[in-house]
Amino acid sequence: MIYAPLALLLLTAQPSPAELERVIDAGGDEALLAQIGAIKGADYAADEKVEVARLLMAAARQEDSLALSLEIGNLAISLDETFEGRLFLARQELKANELSAAAGHLDRALALQPDDRNALMERAAIAKRVGDFVHAAALYEKAAADQEARACRELDERRFLQEVKDSNQQSSRQASKAVSRAGSGKPGKASGKASGKTSNTARPKPTVVAPAQPRTSSFQAKKPRQNTPPPAPIPVKRRRALREVTDATFVRTVQASPLPVLVLFEAPWCHPCQALNAELARLAPGYMEQLNIVSLNIETAAQTRDRQGVRSVPQLLLFIGKATPRALPTDLTQIEAELRRRFPARAAAE
Repeated sequence: MIYAPLALLLLTAQPSPAELERVIDAGGDEALLAQIGAIKGADYAADEKVEVARLLMAAARQEDSLALSLEIGNLAISLDETFEGRLFLARQELKANELSAAAGHLDRALALQPDDRNALMERAAIAKRVGDFVHAAALYEKAAADQEARACRELDERRFLQEVKDSNQQSSRQASKAVSRAGSGKPGKASGKASGKTSNTARPKPTVVAPAQPRTSSFQAKKPRQNTPPPAPIPVKRRRALREVTDATFVRTVQASPLPVLVLFEAPWCHPCQALNAELARLAPGYMEQLNIVSLNIETAAQTRDRQGVRSVPQLLLFIGKATPRALPTDLTQIEAELRRRFPARAAAE
């Protein structure tokens, strides 16, 4: 606890480190301590800043009020940022259930000491709580907590499979709607109203294309036979492996797709990108009913590149609706096995 004289001192003058230490030692009144504008605007020398920050952090640790403790601690690290100060503030924010603020303090702490196990474990726990299982697993692995890392990867895998299932169900519902619309089409003004049910019964009812069924060519998809309903849902017919997306089409083609979308971020000058593009083009036809595969040129789609945080190529990101994209390996020897693992229906069909 810190007495009101400290608050008054902070309000009226720039306290020296010695003066600040005397009033802190005296105890405190937390009601006035929120008014700390004087010290915020103080112009301390470098060595005085470090000492004042140390004294303020000690006061923050002794403060009973969580809000005041955070305010004093944040003022302390604004004068002199330390690993211990960031770690203390992260734990205080966790007490207040402010996960985002706590994560921010821990990220800064790890920037100062990247290999500190306590900070890694606490940051991983926050990532796990908010559902960022991939990040949590990476942090646990760095902290040599292999069991926790495996658990997070299993959680991520279960969520991934559920998202794929939900995506397929959504695609199936859209296919059913498309079929219903096609079945209720009017072959002629006279016969449409009189024989609607008969017409629907006579038509072969299309179903969602399964991997074992023959696929419709692009020419047939564009020009179906007259009076014949489309053989597959519209999203299936539009898929083309390694079609290039741009800033203008990324949201519509990738994030709004009813199917998962694998995006290869590449550049024209990148030779590994060209090899990976060719390999994905070879594999893509086998996953047409489960996955869209497209490419994006980071030089011509800079907005999407920056928004997705892509800093090197080649990079593969798997998008499933609005969920956080997952990074996949770009090693040519691993990518086929990774696709088989994530989309087992393809392997079963073979």
